[in-house]
Amino acid sequence: MNATLLIVLLVGFPVVSFGYTDPGTGVFLLQSLIAGSVGIIYSFRKAISRLLFRHAEEPVQKSEQTPEQQ
Repeated sequence: MNATLLIVLLVGFPVVSFGYTDPGTGVFLLQSLIAGSVGIIYSFRKAISRLLFRHAEEPVQKSEQTPEQQ
């Protein structure tokens, strides 16, 4: 039964099909991709900032003392 149904479906439908998506669908998909990317970046912003700016967090050592400290 399953093999017969598979054969009927494969033979009954054309190999080449032409689809249509209206402009609203493309814009919706683009908006979803952009929103997902921004959401992921926003969620991991702390980890990303640590990776990008890890050198700025290192303490700065003073080579000379100020006259007040002497």
